[in-house]
Amino acid sequence: MLNTESIASAAIMLLSVLLLVWVIPAHTPPYQGYGVSPALIPNVSAAIMLALSFLGLLRSALGKRAGKASGEKIDPVSLLSRFIHISKFMLPSFLLFPAIGEFGFFPAGIVFMLLIQFICGQRNWLKNALVSVLVVAGLYAAMRYGFSIAMP
Repeated sequence: MLNTESIASAAIMLLSVLLLVWVIPAHTPPYQGYGVSPALIPNVSAAIMLALSFLGLLRSALGKRAGKASGEKIDPVSLLSRFIHISKFMLPSFLLFPAIGEFGFFPAGIVFMLLIQFICGQRNWLKNALVSVLVVAGLYAAMRYGFSIAMP
């Protein structure tokens, strides 16, 4: 019997494969020949999501086989609310790569950080703006000067 954990793990696996196969290759700049590839960190992140969701699916399957399944029934309302919740995070993540290509790293990164903080419930705009600017500037410095990746 399917439960919400196994359905969510399978959906995250599919989205991770979509990131690895289409989104990241289509929206990262070509390798400049020095430093590391611009696709390294997004590929590693998507691969980690894929591996962890696979382990969650495996744990769910092995738990059922060992008789340790929770017996949780699929509640359509609960399942829909969980997917709406995760889509609030996945949609901005999918839109981040095209936004970086269109508007540049700083504006897209700052808007992304502000949006994620708002989704998480942070409503202090001064702190949100400060965190967004500092994190994006720190990531830019790490990528540009630490890894020698030319940022858009």
